Amino acid sequence: SKPKIDPVYAISIGCVEVSFKCHAAAIIVITTSGMSARLIARYRPRCPILAIVRHGKSARKLSVWRNVIAVQYIDPIENIWSKEIENRTRFAMDFGKRKGILNQGDLVLHMSCSKQNAGFANTMSLFYVSAGDFVNA
Repeated sequence: SKPKIDPVYAISIGCVEVSFKCHAAAIIVITTSGMSARLIARYRPRCPILAIVRHGKSARKLSVWRNVIAVQYIDPIENIWSKEIENRTRFAMDFGKRKGILNQGDLVLHMSCSKQNAGFANTMSLFYVSAGDFVNA
């Protein structure tokens, strides 16, 4: 039978609920079009959403959403998707630290696609910010 709620909305709601329960300092969303960040923002998390995008157009569209900080990532694209996610996440962490959003010991919620061109962020993880995460802090 068909699910009562579309999986895209379910994971967005789940992300915001987890951020409430865990008192996350930020939600990092690795996104292409910005759709995942917009859906998460729709459910009003208390923490900022760092949306890491590759295209300026996506970043501009996200700029009107409450609590979304869109940052364009311009480094060369990695051939291995997991390496691309790792690089963009590290970039988001450095950005968050420079802007005073993230500090050592903060809990961060991370959303990304399990594979390239998956359509929406379908993987959620939690981690603590450590001092070693920041090379330029």
